[in-house]
Amino acid sequence: MDAIEVSIVIIFLVLLIVIPVIIIIQIFERMKRQRLELRIEIINRQNSILEANPTITKPIERASFLREHIWKIILISLIPIIPIYIFLTNRSLASIFTKITIYFLLIGSSYFFAKAFRWYRYKKIFIKQLPDVIEMVIRSLRAGRTITDSIKTVGEELKGPVAKQFRNIARQYELGKDFLNVVKDVSNRLKIPDFSFFVIVLGVQQETGGNIIKILTSLMVMLRQRRLMQLKIKALSSEGIFSAFLLVLLPFILMGIMRLIRPDYMDLLFTTPVGRQLLIIGGISELIGCIVIFRLIKIDV
Repeated sequence: MDAIEVSIVIIFLVLLIVIPVIIIIQIFERMKRQRLELRIEIINRQNSILEANPTITKPIERASFLREHIWKIILISLIPIIPIYIFLTNRSLASIFTKITIYFLLIGSSYFFAKAFRWYRYKKIFIKQLPDVIEMVIRSLRAGRTITDSIKTVGEELKGPVAKQFRNIARQYELGKDFLNVVKDVSNRLKIPDFSFFVIVLGVQQETGGNIIKILTSLMVMLRQRRLMQLKIKALSSEGIFSAFLLVLLPFILMGIMRLIRPDYMDLLFTTPVGRQLLIIGGISELIGCIVIFRLIKIDV
């Protein structure tokens, strides 16, 4: 490699090291903000034991937040290792950039897939828990508490994504923010229709009044019926979903079988220009087919 190529590679490697460091710094900044919020919550609850013993509070906070973010820090720190290894074991600039590009495409696609899957699980658990949480809010209201006290109580007593959002709402309300604006902000951030219905009910009740217990009871029944309908639709469409997965996986299964039976046939797809073009066309067609099939079998309630 000439001097220009070496300079480009060095700049690229520096970026590979600097970017993870910046991300790790941002994670620690987020940890500091969360630690500050926890301290404010402790002060608001007037927890005399922890306030009188800051030597106990700080290790607890540090341990909990490090436990939450430690895997992120480790994974981000490991990202530059493979590109550096590629740089040290290759002398061709084209080969280096090709391998590093493929590596980062795999890293990026894995990250977005994991993030989408995590959000799907979070949303699924949130929707499942919401009717039960609303039922507990109704019981708290019947005991004579206000809606804000009920949300705070439910958030403190329960666990899960809904309770976490309720604790967040109660914390921001205690800091002086308007209750309705807080729940609307949470609804806009989550973009979950079931929770949006809950926020609309609270907004209408705050503006016009009415029997909030009766309204929330109707909402709870409606959400449970909606959930039951979704389960029925899922059961009825399970055969179509299985057929869709089979159609998606069938080309890859056949390619694997052909690779085992006649490797020379499959080699043409990877070693000739026409074969590579056919692979690209087949991959694009497969992607379009997946999108169309899953759009057809998806039924929103």
